[in-house]
This record gives sequence, structure tokens and C-alpha cells, in this order.
Amino acid sequence: MKITGKFTKIASQLKEGEEVIVEAPRGTLYYYLEFDSAGNIALADLVIPTAQNQVMMEKDIGLLVQQCLDQNIPRDQIEREIEILIRAYDPCMSCATHFLQVNWNNSGK
Repeated sequence: MKITGKFTKIASQLKEGEEVIVEAPRGTLYYYLEFDSAGNIALADLVIPTAQNQVMMEKDIGLLVQQCLDQNIPRDQIEREIEILIRAYDPCMSCATHFLQVNWNNSGK
């Protein structure tokens, strides 16, 4: 893949090697890039904030749902509370839009 856009200037200065780039718009976003001698990306490894927060989001949802069930909160309100919790983690737009699909079993309210 040829580097384009804002990375073009960087690529024209690079020789064969590697770079690590760190940004922080929604948390820390890690890039590890290796370039060949032509300035093409030979390897890219990205670790996005949403992936870093995934385990805690899941644990927090479990705690929240249990607390809501203990307080007899209706299912539709529980789903809304989960949405609020997830968006507090500020995930990427796609994850914030498509993350929640609740499948209630028949043993609950």
C-alpha cells in the first residue's frame, strides 16, 4: 500500500525501517508501521482505544445489568442504561452506533 495524503511528506523522507506513532483523540491509539525502501507500508499493526477498553466495557455492563435487575428496572430502561454506559467510554462512531444487541431469555422480567 502506498502512503498517501498527510503521510506523503513523511514517506518521501523515510528509507527502509519502522515507525511507531501514538495519538490520543479517544484514548491512546497505537500504530506500528514498517516501511520498505520505496516508502510503502510493509506491515501495519493498529491497537485502537475501543479494543483496549473492550474487557472493562463488558465487565461494567455485567455489573450494571445485575444492579438494574436487582432494582426491578424495566428491560427497555436497562438497555438505555447500557447505551449510556458504553457511550461514556467514547468508542468510535461505528461501535457507538452498532454495539448493542440485547437477547433477553424468558426467565427475566
